[in-house]
Amino acid sequence: MSKFSLLFCSVFMLFIACSHSDDDRERFIRTYKDILIARERYQDTSVANTEVKKAYKKNQYTEQTFFEDWKYYTQDPKEFLIMMDTIRSRAQQDLMRLDKGKK
Repeated sequence: MSKFSLLFCSVFMLFIACSHSDDDRERFIRTYKDILIARERYQDTSVANTEVKKAYKKNQYTEQTFFEDWKYYTQDPKEFLIMMDTIRSRAQQDLMRLDKGKK
């Protein structure tokens, strides 16, 4: 029985440690990028807020679940800084594409 308990605990801990997959991480990055773009493109906060809500919905988030993930990812500051660099870089690239499309 002891071996079974140890195995169960090990599997459970592995499951908890992997609760945020690469897909979850990418979804968070994509959503945060969309939020940054909305905030940059729209000076009118009501328009920007509407776009932010669309970003949540598009990426299957609610405001609450997005901030739960934000809290999770900020627990590792080094990794979060790497994610933020990725988010900023992708947002800048998308904004440049959007600006070129206007011309």
